[in-house]
Amino acid sequence: MWCRQALQGDRDAASQLLHGHYSRIYAYLRRLAGNDADAADLTQEVFRKVWKSLERYREASSISTWMHRIAYHTWVDWLRRHRPATPRSEHWWRELPGDLPSPLQAAATEESLRALWAQVDRLPEEERQVIHLHFGQQLTLVESSAVIDMPLSTLKLRLRSALDRLRLRLKERSGDPVNTHP
Repeated sequence: MWCRQALQGDRDAASQLLHGHYSRIYAYLRRLAGNDADAADLTQEVFRKVWKSLERYREASSISTWMHRIAYHTWVDWLRRHRPATPRSEHWWRELPGDLPSPLQAAATEESLRALWAQVDRLPEEERQVIHLHFGQQLTLVESSAVIDMPLSTLKLRLRSALDRLRLRLKERSGDPVNTHP
Protein backbone atom coordinates (compact mmCIF):
# COMPACT_ATOMS: atom_id res chain seq x y z
CA MET A 1 0.00 0.00 0.00
CA TRP A 2 2.70 2.50 1.02
CA CYS A 3 4.69 1.38 -1.99
CA ARG A 4 2.01 2.29 -4.54
CA GLN A 5 1.30 5.62 -2.87
CA ALA A 6 5.02 6.43 -2.68
CA LEU A 7 5.38 5.70 -6.38
CA GLN A 8 2.54 8.13 -7.06
CA GLY A 9 4.53 10.88 -5.35
CA ASP A 10 3.05 10.74 -1.84
CA ARG A 11 5.95 11.88 0.37
CA ASP A 12 4.21 10.79 3.58
CA ALA A 13 3.77 7.29 2.18
CA ALA A 14 7.42 7.20 1.11
CA SER A 15 8.48 8.30 4.57
CA GLN A 16 6.26 5.66 6.21
CA LEU A 17 7.62 2.99 3.89
CA LEU A 18 11.24 3.79 4.67
CA HIS A 19 10.86 4.48 8.38
CA GLY A 20 8.71 1.40 8.84
CA HIS A 21 11.53 -0.86 7.71
CA TYR A 22 14.62 1.11 8.70
CA SER A 23 15.22 -0.40 12.15
CA ARG A 24 14.90 -4.01 10.96
CA ILE A 25 17.22 -3.46 8.00
CA TYR A 26 19.71 -1.60 10.20
CA ALA A 27 19.62 -4.34 12.87
CA TYR A 28 20.17 -7.02 10.22
CA LEU A 29 23.14 -5.17 8.74
CA ARG A 30 24.49 -4.40 12.23
CA ARG A 31 24.58 -8.09 13.00
CA LEU A 32 26.35 -8.83 9.74
CA ALA A 33 28.81 -5.93 9.75
CA GLY A 34 29.56 -6.07 13.46
CA ASN A 35 29.70 -2.31 14.04
CA ASP A 36 27.49 0.77 13.95
CA ALA A 37 29.45 2.81 11.41
CA ASP A 38 29.43 0.18 8.68
CA ALA A 39 25.82 -0.75 9.44
CA ALA A 40 24.77 2.90 9.10
CA ASP A 41 26.62 3.25 5.78
CA LEU A 42 25.18 -0.01 4.47
CA THR A 43 21.65 0.91 5.58
CA GLN A 44 21.92 4.25 3.81
CA GLU A 45 23.08 2.48 0.66
CA VAL A 46 20.23 -0.05 0.91
CA PHE A 47 17.59 2.66 1.14
CA ARG A 48 19.19 4.57 -1.70
CA LYS A 49 18.85 1.40 -3.80
CA VAL A 50 15.31 0.78 -2.55
CA TRP A 51 14.23 4.28 -3.50
CA LYS A 52 15.97 4.08 -6.89
CA SER A 53 14.37 0.73 -7.76
CA LEU A 54 11.00 1.10 -6.04
CA GLU A 55 9.17 1.25 -9.36
CA ARG A 56 10.55 -2.21 -10.21
CA TYR A 57 9.17 -3.79 -7.02
CA ARG A 58 6.68 -6.51 -7.83
CA GLU A 59 4.38 -7.84 -5.17
CA ALA A 60 5.51 -11.43 -5.73
CA SER A 61 7.17 -11.15 -2.31
CA SER A 62 6.55 -8.86 0.63
CA ILE A 63 8.19 -5.44 0.63
CA SER A 64 10.15 -6.55 3.71
CA THR A 65 11.54 -9.61 1.90
CA TRP A 66 12.42 -7.46 -1.10
CA MET A 67 14.24 -4.93 1.10
CA HIS A 68 16.09 -7.67 2.99
CA ARG A 69 17.19 -9.12 -0.33
CA ILE A 70 18.59 -5.74 -1.35
CA ALA A 71 20.27 -5.48 2.08
CA TYR A 72 21.80 -8.94 1.71
CA HIS A 73 23.19 -8.21 -1.75
CA THR A 74 24.46 -4.81 -0.63
CA TRP A 75 26.27 -6.47 2.27
CA VAL A 76 27.76 -9.18 0.03
CA ASP A 77 29.05 -6.49 -2.36
CA TRP A 78 30.46 -4.50 0.58
CA LEU A 79 32.05 -7.63 2.05
CA ARG A 80 33.83 -8.37 -1.22
CA ARG A 81 35.34 -4.88 -1.15
CA HIS A 82 35.98 -4.54 2.59
CA ARG A 83 36.49 -8.00 4.02
CA PRO A 84 38.11 -7.36 7.39
CA ALA A 85 41.70 -8.54 7.73
CA THR A 86 40.97 -9.67 11.28
CA PRO A 87 37.83 -11.21 12.70
CA ARG A 88 35.40 -9.13 14.74
CA SER A 89 35.86 -8.76 18.46
CA GLU A 90 34.30 -11.65 20.31
CA HIS A 91 32.14 -9.08 22.15
CA TRP A 92 30.49 -7.45 19.09
CA TRP A 93 27.02 -8.65 20.07
CA ARG A 94 26.93 -6.43 23.20
CA GLU A 95 26.23 -3.39 21.05
CA LEU A 96 23.36 -4.87 19.04
CA PRO A 97 20.28 -2.64 18.94
CA GLY A 98 17.94 -3.69 21.71
CA ASP A 99 14.71 -2.53 20.11
CA LEU A 100 14.11 -5.75 18.20
CA PRO A 101 13.79 -8.62 20.66
CA SER A 102 13.69 -12.02 19.02
CA PRO A 103 12.23 -15.24 20.37
CA LEU A 104 15.79 -16.26 21.25
CA GLN A 105 16.28 -13.13 23.34
CA ALA A 106 12.98 -13.58 25.13
CA ALA A 107 13.80 -17.17 26.07
CA ALA A 108 17.49 -16.92 26.94
CA THR A 109 19.40 -15.30 29.72
CA GLU A 110 21.81 -12.56 28.75
CA GLU A 111 24.79 -14.85 29.24
CA SER A 112 23.27 -17.66 27.21
CA LEU A 113 22.35 -15.24 24.47
CA ARG A 114 25.88 -13.87 24.32
CA ALA A 115 27.29 -17.37 24.16
CA LEU A 116 24.83 -18.29 21.43
CA TRP A 117 25.56 -15.26 19.22
CA ALA A 118 29.30 -15.69 19.77
CA GLN A 119 28.93 -19.23 18.42
CA VAL A 120 26.73 -18.01 15.56
CA ASP A 121 29.51 -15.60 14.62
CA ARG A 122 31.90 -18.57 14.31
CA LEU A 123 29.65 -20.47 11.88
CA PRO A 124 30.53 -20.68 8.20
CA GLU A 125 29.19 -17.62 6.39
CA GLU A 126 26.37 -19.46 4.59
CA GLU A 127 25.03 -20.93 7.83
CA ARG A 128 25.41 -17.63 9.68
CA GLN A 129 23.29 -15.90 7.02
CA VAL A 130 20.46 -18.37 7.43
CA ILE A 131 20.50 -18.01 11.24
CA HIS A 132 20.51 -14.20 11.05
CA LEU A 133 17.64 -14.07 8.58
CA HIS A 134 15.43 -16.70 10.16
CA PHE A 135 16.01 -16.05 13.85
CA GLY A 136 17.53 -12.56 14.00
CA GLN A 137 15.16 -10.99 11.47
CA GLN A 138 12.34 -13.47 12.06
CA LEU A 139 11.81 -14.09 8.36
CA THR A 140 10.05 -17.27 7.34
CA LEU A 141 12.07 -19.96 5.60
CA VAL A 142 10.44 -19.02 2.29
CA GLU A 143 11.29 -15.33 2.81
CA SER A 144 14.85 -16.17 3.85
CA SER A 145 15.21 -18.34 0.76
CA ALA A 146 14.07 -15.45 -1.43
CA VAL A 147 16.40 -12.96 0.25
CA ILE A 148 19.54 -14.98 -0.42
CA ASP A 149 18.29 -16.55 -3.65
CA MET A 150 18.74 -20.10 -2.39
CA PRO A 151 16.46 -23.07 -3.01
CA LEU A 152 14.25 -23.71 0.01
CA SER A 153 15.53 -27.27 0.39
CA THR A 154 19.14 -26.03 0.49
CA LEU A 155 18.23 -23.36 3.01
CA LYS A 156 16.58 -25.97 5.24
CA LEU A 157 19.70 -28.14 5.07
CA ARG A 158 21.92 -25.18 5.97
CA LEU A 159 19.64 -24.23 8.85
CA ARG A 160 19.65 -27.79 10.17
CA SER A 161 23.43 -27.97 9.84
CA ALA A 162 23.85 -24.63 11.62
CA LEU A 163 21.54 -25.64 14.45
CA ASP A 164 23.31 -28.99 14.87
CA ARG A 165 26.69 -27.25 14.90
CA LEU A 166 25.46 -24.67 17.44
CA ARG A 167 23.95 -27.36 19.65
CA LEU A 168 27.22 -29.30 19.65
CA ARG A 169 29.38 -26.23 20.36
CA LEU A 170 27.15 -24.99 23.16
CA LYS A 171 27.07 -28.43 24.80
CA GLU A 172 30.87 -28.65 24.56
CA ARG A 173 31.16 -25.18 26.06
CA SER A 174 28.87 -26.03 28.98
CA GLY A 175 30.68 -29.27 29.73
CA ASP A 176 27.58 -31.39 29.14
CA PRO A 177 28.11 -34.76 27.50
CA VAL A 178 27.66 -34.37 23.77
CA ASN A 179 24.73 -36.30 22.34
CA THR A 180 24.59 -36.00 18.56
CA HIS A 181 20.90 -36.95 18.51
CA PRO A 182 18.69 -34.21 20.03
